[in-house]
Amino acid sequence: MLTISAEHIKPSHRRLVTHTRTIAPQAEQLVRGRFGALPPIHLGLFGDADRWAETTAQAQLTLVPETANSIQYQHQQDVWKSRRKRAGITILAPAGVAILINLRKLRTPRDINETLVHELTHGHQLDSTQAREQHTAYLRHCWNVAALPHREFKKYERLVSRHETEARNAEALASQLPT
Repeated sequence: MLTISAEHIKPSHRRLVTHTRTIAPQAEQLVRGRFGALPPIHLGLFGDADRWAETTAQAQLTLVPETANSIQYQHQQDVWKSRRKRAGITILAPAGVAILINLRKLRTPRDINETLVHELTHGHQLDSTQAREQHTAYLRHCWNVAALPHREFKKYERLVSRHETEARNAEALASQLPT
């Protein structure tokens, strides 16, 4: 199931929002056809990079509510600093995943297509109880809540690198979507 919301949309982004609403179900089917099952997905489109950063940081921090205030603040600052560089992110949600798209970083329908396929691939990668648990354990380690053994930490970082490569390679599927 795919739901879509749009926030703080500027007139210059309306065309991209319309395009995204049109092609998102097709992109979801392409990724599902290539990789298999996808969890329920909420696709959030943001025309304001600051609002995107705020929502991203809050969504991530809800995964580890016991994170110290100082680390929460630092994480919020890190996300805020990256808001002009990042087009999208996939975050675990209580039921499935949330894909948050920063429209300020995207210019064309092709950019939308590639970003959406990339993030949907990450959604597939996080679609198991084990993947969710591993990712949460990794965040707990990164935010000094509960340490992972060094070997497990390195193993997960290698997995993240493989997932990123797989998602980048999947962007080729975007060529099958209308622009």
